[in-house]
Amino acid sequence: MSEETFFALWCYNPYMRVLITGGTGFLGIPLVTHLQKLGHEPVLLVRDPAAATKKFERPPELHAWPKPDDSIPAGALRAIDAVVNLAGE
Repeated sequence: MSEETFFALWCYNPYMRVLITGGTGFLGIPLVTHLQKLGHEPVLLVRDPAAATKKFERPPELHAWPKPDDSIPAGALRAIDAVVNLAGE
C-alpha cells in the first residue's frame, strides 16, 4: 500500500477500529479520547483491564495482554484497520 493510499484511508475513513498498545499512558489516553471523538473505535491491549477502565470517561474496548511475549488475544484483532504501538516497555 502506498503512503498516499494509507493517508487517504486514515483521514477519510468515517469509522476505523484502531488497535493500540500503550493506550493508557501519557500519549495513549489523549489519542484514545481523540479517536473516540472522531467516531473511531479504539481497541486497547492492556495488562490490567479493570485498572485501565478507570482511566477513561468512556472506556474503549479492552483486551488483557499481561505479557508482551504472549500471543495477542484473537478477539482483539477482529476487523482491525490500523495499529498504533505506544508501548514503552
